[in-house]
Amino acid sequence: MQKPFVLLASAILLSIAGCNSSDSSLASASDDKKSDSTSDTLAIDPDCIRLGKTISVDGYTADTMIRHFKQVFHSPASPAAMKNFSDEVWIDAPVITAFADYLTANRASYDGVSMISIVADDGKTSVYLVPTKPKNKTHEKQWQNKIPVSGSYTFRYFNMDTTVVFPAIFAFRTNFRQQTNPRDIATAKQDSLSAEIWFSTCVFEILSATLRSYTAEKLDGINLLFSAYYNENPARAAETHEKYPKNQSTVILVPTTTNAQGKRENVWNAIETILNGGSRGTQKNSSSGNPPGSGINHGQICPNECGSSS
Repeated sequence: MQKPFVLLASAILLSIAGCNSSDSSLASASDDKKSDSTSDTLAIDPDCIRLGKTISVDGYTADTMIRHFKQVFHSPASPAAMKNFSDEVWIDAPVITAFADYLTANRASYDGVSMISIVADDGKTSVYLVPTKPKNKTHEKQWQNKIPVSGSYTFRYFNMDTTVVFPAIFAFRTNFRQQTNPRDIATAKQDSLSAEIWFSTCVFEILSATLRSYTAEKLDGINLLFSAYYNENPARAAETHEKYPKNQSTVILVPTTTNAQGKRENVWNAIETILNGGSRGTQKNSSSGNPPGSGINHGQICPNECGSSS
């Protein structure tokens, strides 16, 4: 598992120059990785439950996609910079639930979150989170918005000033996507390495309910596991008919727990359990190779579908 970075990785925009800068305050952080979020099983919007069952990816497929990402992007022929690409990014439960609460409380005007690929001060990658509003069938990033987070957490790549974030975004485009012009995603030599991944409010509502309601293990966050499509025409959510080409990178979202030895483990069946109306589960698996249960794999991917920047 990667360590927290000073800056960090997974999404991008068509034009950044016209964005207004927000204030320079950073999200507060601490070394305590445990969430205080606990509650009885939470109600999830029925439409979100139906969507969740559609966009889940089974453990076998998830494992295949994760291994395919490593084969494509960590091969001997991969650019030297890829050795600094983080294969997974962990986000504390309080951050996920805070975004979910903000989005659901403002459902009429907000539609999801963009995860923007950037580079940390140590040269490694992670993700920056930005809430979005719908605009002309795309998703407008709300850079100025500050998401209030309660409890202790270590993931801090949100609520930052754009003067800090934009250079990190441009560094990802230049060093990893190999764009000759960091402001123009069409100039990438490594276009299959996705610049931006957007997730809907429903996805965050499902993740939040899972983190708060699942009781077989104490869940403490969400792992973003980088993966890649391994066929030419992968099935996507029926209502969006999204299709991405072979080798296009994406992420799979899986809840985590920390065992008695202090090791973080993926809990593959937690989301599936909650979507089917339960609050307890019996299986967890952190190793590769056909984990039980499922993870969520659904996001609009840039360069295929890029949201607006302002």
